[in-house]
Amino acid sequence: MPEPEKYWKTVTRSHFQWEQEALDFIHERFPAQDNYRAWSNFEFIADDGSINEADLLIACPQGVFLVEIKSHPGKLSGDAGEWTWNFEGRNRTVESPVILTNRKCKRLKSLLSRQKSFKKERVPFIEPLVFVSHPNVSSSLTGTAEHYVRLRDTERRPGIMAAIRQRDCPGLKQFEHQVVDRPQIRALDVTSLFRAGC
Repeated sequence: MPEPEKYWKTVTRSHFQWEQEALDFIHERFPAQDNYRAWSNFEFIADDGSINEADLLIACPQGVFLVEIKSHPGKLSGDAGEWTWNFEGRNRTVESPVILTNRKCKRLKSLLSRQKSFKKERVPFIEPLVFVSHPNVSSSLTGTAEHYVRLRDTERRPGIMAAIRQRDCPGLKQFEHQVVDRPQIRALDVTSLFRAGC
């Protein structure tokens, strides 16, 4: 069986232990087959000149996903616009990371659409996923607030790997056919777009 590293490109290892641990969680469960590809921890410069950090890009038959990692302990609540983390009696409110990740998806697709490798192939749609990765987090997100959001996979709960491998995640549409084909996945050899992450 091929080694996972053949299909998983670490542009640079994360300097943040919590982020690297979350990447390792996915990497250890990542299929070692040629129709699954991943690039972790990189930056790209969008058409508007903005520098965009990306934790993980995955291309597979189920779709192309830009995965944002958030690893805070405690209780997560909020709505489609704002999230609040409560830990040890302190609240921290931030814009929902799904919004920013979706913007990055659009910027990245715009760059890919001009790549030579996509002259004969359709550029696949890039979808956001937010991996709330801390093992000691509980989430009360419901409705549209939990769209594109997954925790760790457990025996009782589908998580980030279920989203990647089966599109089992609120917000992701279900299809009866393969979403991305092998030629599109091969065309996504996009390392030339990336700068090493921080």
